[in-house]
Amino acid sequence: MAEGNENHQYEYDFCIFFEENAKEDRAVAIDILEYLEKNGDGHLKGYIEERDAILGKTHISNLDDVITNSRFVIVILSQEALQRNWFEFKLHASLTHRLNSNLRNTIIPIYTGHVQPPSLNTINGVDYDADRQSKFWIKLQLLFKN
Repeated sequence: MAEGNENHQYEYDFCIFFEENAKEDRAVAIDILEYLEKNGDGHLKGYIEERDAILGKTHISNLDDVITNSRFVIVILSQEALQRNWFEFKLHASLTHRLNSNLRNTIIPIYTGHVQPPSLNTINGVDYDADRQSKFWIKLQLLFKN
């Protein structure tokens, strides 16, 4: 389990939300998940819906549980994702939960194109870069050093 704010125990170090019907978004999400789980300090544990959602449980219940039980919420943002209602719902559910829980610095936007939804104007994000030596991967790893 991951320790978070005020020694709260989280089931997951991070969860990743992306538009499941967008092949490029899925590839980015899997790339980040695999990298962090293999290279993260202390063997980081991530959540991705297609692998970790509990069968038989409603999508809303799974969503609520993973937002509550993840130290960070990583959101893969693309033009396609922002046109999908279910993705928008996950994004706004994450923002609402984190703001209401005083966990303001725990949503990490990752941009795969030139998109900036108004709801994330005040949150610093990072552009995805597949090059493992880039600043993107260094910044991502630094999240979990604290």
